[in-house]
Amino acid sequence: MASKHAVLGLTKTAAVEYGRYGIRVNAVSPGAVRTEMLLDVFGSEEVDRMGAVHPIGRIGRPEEIADAVAWLFSNESSYFTGQSLTLDGGLTAQRPLGHGLVPNRAAEPEEERPIGQGRIASSDPQAEAIAH
Repeated sequence: MASKHAVLGLTKTAAVEYGRYGIRVNAVSPGAVRTEMLLDVFGSEEVDRMGAVHPIGRIGRPEEIADAVAWLFSNESSYFTGQSLTLDGGLTAQRPLGHGLVPNRAAEPEEERPIGQGRIASSDPQAEAIAH
């Protein structure tokens, strides 16, 4: 989490410092994105479960992230600077984080699974919430 905050702090600082030169500085913070790598690691069924905890009911598509980045480069975003554009289907809008994120389904006994088989090895509560 400290490194994420550092990126956001650097984004804000650079936006303030370079704004007078007409340079806009923003960060993009994507959530889970349905890529071949994600599917290879977790499998389609687990990726679908990840999506089910998002308010929009799915994870992002690569072209959605690309469209947002293209908007940041366009003149339509000329007044947008010093911000982080969070693209996570509303996942981080749910509070408190880690509570109530799992869709209704029968409780499953916890089992040890190797990384890449439906389990994320992380101390990040958001990643853990998505993985379960």
